[in-house]
Amino acid sequence: YNSENSLIDKILGDSRKGIPISLAVVYGAVGRRAGLPIRMINAPGHFVVSLGNKLFMDVFEGGKLRTMEGLVSLLQPLGSDERKINKFMRCASPSEINLRLCMNLVHIFADSRDYDSLLPIIRLAMTIRPNHPDLIIQYAKVQAMFEEYDIAIESLGRLEKIAGETRGFCSNIFSTNIADHCRRFVQHFQMTKMLYLKQCTLRRYRPKGGQILFRVGQIINHKRYNYRGVIYGWDPKCEAGEKWIEQMGVDELHDGRDQPFYKVLVDCRDRNTQSTYVAQENVEVEKDRRRGMNQNRGKMQVEHPLVGKYFESYQYESWHVDGQHYLPNAFLL
Repeated sequence: YNSENSLIDKILGDSRKGIPISLAVVYGAVGRRAGLPIRMINAPGHFVVSLGNKLFMDVFEGGKLRTMEGLVSLLQPLGSDERKINKFMRCASPSEINLRLCMNLVHIFADSRDYDSLLPIIRLAMTIRPNHPDLIIQYAKVQAMFEEYDIAIESLGRLEKIAGETRGFCSNIFSTNIADHCRRFVQHFQMTKMLYLKQCTLRRYRPKGGQILFRVGQIINHKRYNYRGVIYGWDPKCEAGEKWIEQMGVDELHDGRDQPFYKVLVDCRDRNTQSTYVAQENVEVEKDRRRGMNQNRGKMQVEHPLVGKYFESYQYESWHVDGQHYLPNAFLL
């Protein structure tokens, strides 16, 4: 399918082609202005218009007229029985027409994996049917594709709540309870989010190129003042004000203000509840000096009240970080 066949401006422009519903919209708009009793019929599988109660026009087939019997024979091979067809014989409302146009585009963009186009169409459709289960699930999946896992999880949580409060709330794509599907999706997204956050420690917290030598989460020592702490942020050069730079003698350092500076939570056993801003030339990775003296690894962690704000766990070793370090949490991401 071509998405342009669902867009009225394209149909009226160069293409002059459309699908049954988009052509019917154009026909209905012109016919009503001409005084014809046009009704929009939201028949399953093939949108048509009616002229009165017994006569239908297939705009897609060049304006071919069909009786009720002829319409039923056309739609039955598409999987629609007569009872289902009769249900849709009433005049479609503008919101139903807009929703069907949107759903056509949702399927087109989902099949082609055009997520940049899919997301705004889903949002538009959800303004019409905010509790539509298929739309909510598609919305959650697309948000997860954009690594917006919290939005995806929140959306599925809302759908699970709606399903629990409303009996019979189920989509054709599900053969079992919709709440169970939501929980499975949420568990999957939570696991994917955890893996994503861990990968961020590799690709975001020490850029390539060699200028930034230390990562967020590493436990370090200050070479000059001999205190230890954990890095929770950095700047590629000193971003402090001129007054602080002058007071701290930054310009007297070997590499001055143009070297990376690190934000460090200082171990309270060395200094009382302090956060410092340290030039890279004064930073060295914490070595396990205490291993031979004390086997209690809890003693090697940094004691500071803000550690839990920025980090989710402490790791003693890792293949990508020398020595002990902390794993950043979602607050830092």
